[in-house]
Amino acid sequence: MNDVVDQPAPTEDEVVTRPVERIIQQAYLFHWGLDVQIRNDAIDAYPDVNGMIVVDDNGVLECPTYHNLDHIQSVMTVVEKTIEEYDDGIDLFGLDDELLRTLIRDELEKFISSGAWKDGLRLFAAGHDLGNLTHTRSLTQDGSLIFAEMYLEEGAEERSASIISELIDRNYPEGLQKEILKTYTKDLIMNSIYDTNGHAREEKQPMWEYIQLVDQIGSAYAIGSQYPRMVAGVINEFQRRGKILPRLRDYVLFIMEDINKLVPDRVSQSAYLIFFSSLSESSPILDISDEVLNEETDPRKHIPFLLSLTSSRP
Repeated sequence: MNDVVDQPAPTEDEVVTRPVERIIQQAYLFHWGLDVQIRNDAIDAYPDVNGMIVVDDNGVLECPTYHNLDHIQSVMTVVEKTIEEYDDGIDLFGLDDELLRTLIRDELEKFISSGAWKDGLRLFAAGHDLGNLTHTRSLTQDGSLIFAEMYLEEGAEERSASIISELIDRNYPEGLQKEILKTYTKDLIMNSIYDTNGHAREEKQPMWEYIQLVDQIGSAYAIGSQYPRMVAGVINEFQRRGKILPRLRDYVLFIMEDINKLVPDRVSQSAYLIFFSSLSESSPILDISDEVLNEETDPRKHIPFLLSLTSSRP
């Protein structure tokens, strides 16, 4: 499987009637659009495009990134599997407790009992990184998104929350449920701000731990054989922002480090990892020697190596 930019755009052949499905489709198209823009810029600007490294991978020019459509779809995979198991009576992540906290806080009984919170999770998955695509907090008048040259970080969650709120406004009928969905989805997106300091769950907003686990760890499992390319994308985006970690270990093994901080309890941690492992046949645990993992070097040199691992994985 090659990066998503080598695939055709998400189809609009089928009529999508549910508002949540229309928004998910639109969010996917936005991500696909910037992925294609970066791919085309990379071809024109090899070996560097807007501060990102472009690699010649067996005759194919690639600019690996992290905040792309592959990541969004992998987060959606985790969310949909969570909802499927929840509907089958399996509440691994304690969502009932988190929903109760939401109910006490916001008196959202009808919203929760109707299951609309599940669409909030789906909208989070589709829209949580839209702010990484653009400098703006809103769509154009015709519903388009003005792309940045490259994925952005600072203030991205606020922009994502604003954009998803506008998409809900454009697609849902007026009413209290729409306003509640907007607030709930925006809260979920703001919970995705990277924070693995191990705060007690009760100190955080409802669903915080789940969102952190899904975005940072579950998605790495769900992305399957593309995990080395994902890590290459993390390195590429980090170095563009001047955040240099000297060892490959610092990037490859972040999953275990993060889950140790987020979920100190080993029993819960093991259960979560078993769930995440069921999402793909390929494990994100890479077979790399300690010598290579611990070598201190320019991390950009790791990018071609990681892409070679992607092409050799099942």
